[in-house]
Amino acid sequence: MKRVILLVLLSLTLVKAGMLQVQLANQLEENISVLNVKEVQSLIKKEKAIFIGIDRKSKWDSSIIKAKKVVSINISQLEIRDSKIVVNKYIKETKLVVYSKNILHSIVFVQDLKKMGFSNVSYLESGDQGWKEIYSNFRGLKLFSMFIN
Repeated sequence: MKRVILLVLLSLTLVKAGMLQVQLANQLEENISVLNVKEVQSLIKKEKAIFIGIDRKSKWDSSIIKAKKVVSINISQLEIRDSKIVVNKYIKETKLVVYSKNILHSIVFVQDLKKMGFSNVSYLESGDQGWKEIYSNFRGLKLFSMFIN
């Protein structure tokens, strides 16, 4: 009987923690732009965008952002593929799109980029999965398919 009660209490705690995480994400999301896969596919046909893939190891300061992956696409053409951004190299209006396995990481990273002065920052709502879909279906990258992770 005690085990059943413990399991019920543990289940309720986990459900409440999950609800709190969703609630926190909703609060953090205010004033943050979210893009879906179709919006990104449309965006890269019209303007330059820098895509920043982050994970727990990603670090940044006022001069350099070290990420899992950084890809620059300028109107349907691959420009760079790297793992860092030198912040001073980009104007603060540069379109930045952040993606991660964890949406909370993306939201916090976007907020930090905004604090650094970047004004045109969004995150990809479907995270790593959405990026894989965009990257593998991007016609400008077909020649570079051997580089896709």
